[in-house]
Amino acid sequence: MWKSLGKNAVEPAGMSKSTDAKKLWIEIQQGLREQSGSASLEAYLADTTALRRDASTLIIEVPNPFVKEKLEKEFSKRIEGALAEVGLGLQQVAYVVR
Repeated sequence: MWKSLGKNAVEPAGMSKSTDAKKLWIEIQQGLREQSGSASLEAYLADTTALRRDASTLIIEVPNPFVKEKLEKEFSKRIEGALAEVGLGLQQVAYVVR
């Protein structure tokens, strides 16, 4: 499912953590869409953007507190499972409101 990034992926030299995070988040979103087909998940993912990543966390910007709560409470297992499947050492997602 996650073809372009995977357990053996190497981060290109000179690529910023922000660019890398955005590409990773797009990849994860596409995989989640293929996997779930859930209209509600699609709605919550629609206006989200990856800000950056650190050693173990992908930081996602969300449009409002409601979306943040929904992603954290209802979809966190799916999202973190997708993150683990990509396998770049990231273990969790943190959400920040715009």
